[in-house]
Amino acid sequence: MYFASFFLFATVSAIPNGRVHVVFPVVETSRSGEKTLKLRAFDRDIELNLQPAGEILAKNFGIMDDDHRLFHPVDVKNLQRKLYKNSANGAALLIDEDGPVTIEGNINAKVRIAPYESGGMDEFGRIAHWIEEEERDEKAYLRDDSTYFFNLWQELPPDIDTENTKRMDREGKCIVIEILSVTDSNFTKRFSNYEELSEYITLTYAGVQTIMDTLELGIKLRLIGIHAFTNETEPPFIESNAIPGHERYVEYRRVLNSMKRYYCEHDYGLAKDADIIILTNDRLLAGWDGGPNINTNVAGVAIHSGACDQCSKVAVSEHSSSYFIRVIYLTHETAHSIGIDHDGGGRSKNCSNGKGGFMGRSDSSLHPTFQNFRDYRDQAFSECSKENAKYFLSTSKADCLFEECPNDNITSLFET
Repeated sequence: MYFASFFLFATVSAIPNGRVHVVFPVVETSRSGEKTLKLRAFDRDIELNLQPAGEILAKNFGIMDDDHRLFHPVDVKNLQRKLYKNSANGAALLIDEDGPVTIEGNINAKVRIAPYESGGMDEFGRIAHWIEEEERDEKAYLRDDSTYFFNLWQELPPDIDTENTKRMDREGKCIVIEILSVTDSNFTKRFSNYEELSEYITLTYAGVQTIMDTLELGIKLRLIGIHAFTNETEPPFIESNAIPGHERYVEYRRVLNSMKRYYCEHDYGLAKDADIIILTNDRLLAGWDGGPNINTNVAGVAIHSGACDQCSKVAVSEHSSSYFIRVIYLTHETAHSIGIDHDGGGRSKNCSNGKGGFMGRSDSSLHPTFQNFRDYRDQAFSECSKENAKYFLSTSKADCLFEECPNDNITSLFET
C-alpha cells in the first residue's frame, strides 16, 4: 500500500483584500442553452460564457443516512439545471432563474459572487449581488507549531513493463469516476440544511472537474451522494485521532487508516457503489510520530492507485474557505487515487518539476499552491501525469471506472 500525501510549507487561505463590489449582473441565454454572464466590476466589463455543468451530479444523487441508506432531500433535477461552468476561468456558478435571477459561486479562481440581500433591485428588475476578490496570504497563515518539514511520500515499485500488461477491451467506453463525498461533523454544521450543503459540494467538484479536464483523457466526475456526519452520527475514526496536546489537529495517516477500515467494514449502499470516497475534513490535519513536535503542513492524503478497491478507495482533504485552494486539494487527492504521482517522484522520477505541472512535488516552490495563477488556463497536469493516468486506466484495477457511453461520439483512450 502506498500513501500519497499533500504537504505544504505554509497553509494558505483566502482573505478579502477590500475589493468588494455591488453589481447588478445580466444573464443572457442562447438558443443552444449556453448562457452569458455580463457585469461591470473592478473598473472593467466582465463577460463570461457559460456551459451547463449538471452532468456532474448522478441522477439518483442523495444523502446517506446513519444506516447507509439513501434519501433525497434535494431536488437533483433543479440543482442540475442551475449549475453552469466556464472551464477556461474555472468558473462554477448556480444560476436560479425562478423569479429575478440570482447567481452564486465563483466567476474565476479568485472572485466570488452571491446575492446581496440588502442591496435591493435596480430599475430593470435585477437583483443586487456582491462580488469579492480573494487573496492568498501565505505569511499570515503559517501555523505556529510547525517545527519541521518532512515528506513521507513512498516511491512506487520499479517500473512495470507496460507492454506485458493486459489491456482491457474498452472501445466505446466512457471513463467516469463516481465519488462519494464525506463530510465531518464540523464541516456539516456550517450549513443550515442539506440543500446548502449539496450546492457547496457540487460547486466545488465542478471546479475539480475543470482541472481534471486538463488530463485530456475524457475523464468525468460524478457525485453520487454525500455522507454527512453530525455530532451524533460521526464514527470515532476522526476525533479519536486527535493529537494529544494539539487537539485542534488530527493525525492524517491514522485518520486515513481508520477511514479505510470503516468503509471496508461498511461495504454497502453508496460506499460500495463509489469509485472513490473523499472525506472533506474541517479539522486541521497534521503529522505526528509520537514526539513533542507535529508537522502541520499537511492538506490531504490518499492511497495511491486506490480507486475501485473497496478497502483502498479512500482519501482525506482538509477544507479551505477558498474555492481555489479546496479545489486544488480535492483534485490532488483524486489524482493520486487514479495512480498519478508527484512530478519528479514515483513513476514520474524523470519528469521535469517545472511550472504548470499540477502535481509538482509538494516540497517545491513550483507546486501549484504556491504559484500565482491568473486563471485556470495557467495550470494543467503534466505529460508525466497523463502517462501515469493512462497506465492506471489500462490495468484491471480501473475496471470500475469504465461504463457504456451515452453516445458514440467518444474517442477511446487506447485508440492508436
